[in-house]
Amino acid sequence: MTTLLNTGKMLERLEDVVALFNFADGIKTIGDLVKQVNALSIKYIDLENDPDGDKVNSFKGDMFEIFGEIFFRAFKNDPEVGLCEYETVTLDDDYGVDAIGTNANGDRVVVQFKFKGNPMEVVEYAALARTYTAGRIRHKLDLDKHDTIWLVTTGNGVTGPCKEVLGKRLRVIYRDILAGKIDNNMSFWKDVEEQIGTTLDACGN
Repeated sequence: MTTLLNTGKMLERLEDVVALFNFADGIKTIGDLVKQVNALSIKYIDLENDPDGDKVNSFKGDMFEIFGEIFFRAFKNDPEVGLCEYETVTLDDDYGVDAIGTNANGDRVVVQFKFKGNPMEVVEYAALARTYTAGRIRHKLDLDKHDTIWLVTTGNGVTGPCKEVLGKRLRVIYRDILAGKIDNNMSFWKDVEEQIGTTLDACGN
């Protein structure tokens, strides 16, 4: 089993990662994931030095991206959610692109993760416009083909303008789709723990 690409984020958040993805008493559904990430994020609240909540949002994003990498590894051959040749973007500021992969048509695609604490919340157009622009300009990808902008969110999808402007370029894996793949899927959650354990062992932790 190969190590995860998000090793840096895992080591930075080691205590939280172990608590969150412990198979014995950890999360088993997408609802669990959201609830526990929200709970763990409380300690990063710093109203005096971080009034905009950047530390909290960064933590939530990191946890969801770690989960997302394992999700795509587990379901890379799934016709609905599968991506292969998955690579994380390592820029200090990803400019709206968290990862790059290859879809079932053989096209390179951009992936953006959006953690939403409210299951009914949707992703706004501005966020995906940023993803599209960064994918075209910084990563030199052709994103005008079908299913070349991938959004993974714990929310309820996207706004109307996202659908209208981005059209068939956009592939949205929202909360209900995630739930259908992983809720109480013990094989998946055991794999999550094993992949994290393998990665941490390789780093000497």
